Amino acid sequence: MSEMAKGAEGQEAQDVGMGESGKGPEPGTEEEAPWQEVRTCLLCFNKLRDPSVKYQANPSKENASGLIIATGSCWHVFHLDCIQRCLMNQSLCPVCENKGWEFAAIIHLKGYPRVES
Repeated sequence: MSEMAKGAEGQEAQDVGMGESGKGPEPGTEEEAPWQEVRTCLLCFNKLRDPSVKYQANPSKENASGLIIATGSCWHVFHLDCIQRCLMNQSLCPVCENKGWEFAAIIHLKGYPRVES
């Protein structure tokens, strides 16, 4: 897996299903949070169960981080490639801006191929 598909601490992405409803993991599963309320990447505005806009425009191994969801310690959720672009300019969460961004979870979208570099 490329460095782009790893979090700040080098965690490997995990497969996470979106539940039978297609809206996120089913309640009561260990995969439930942070998907309960957030369903859209607040940077590219695509649904989190879908790849990022950048990946959809050019589905290639160079853009494979668009198939990965990143959750911050503040529980804000984005496509990995979206948050990485933001972090190039500032080290804060682009939503709450009151604390530095720290990766809490890195999750691979289920149903899409893993692209190895």
